[in-house]
Amino acid sequence: MYKIDLQTFIKKNKLTQKGLAKILGVGQPFISQVIQGKSHLSTEKIEALLMAGIYDTSMIVEASADDIASDTVTMSREVFNSIQQLVDTINSQQRTIESQQRMIENSKGGSVQVEGDVANADVG
Repeated sequence: MYKIDLQTFIKKNKLTQKGLAKILGVGQPFISQVIQGKSHLSTEKIEALLMAGIYDTSMIVEASADDIASDTVTMSREVFNSIQQLVDTINSQQRTIESQQRMIENSKGGSVQVEGDVANADVG
């Protein structure tokens, strides 16, 4: 995992946000969000910049364990409970689907049997 000061990267390499976006195959608004700390570049995108060998990459550093540990997400209890409720619903639906699939498989594997006598009708 890497850390990058994207604004410094853009300045040192005489790029624009739009130019960098084109290089990375993303939109300029995404680059703006990364600079603002609202989004992150994937490791693959950063590695592509490193591997290109044509950029000043001195501001790209490997993230330390402390950096990774501090990259946490916080949310209110209400949001957490809502997410947990959604996960529980999805899991319940998955179990229902699996149960129905087993019932279908069991019915395909069996044969139909008719019990009792066949009645002949006398029409006259």
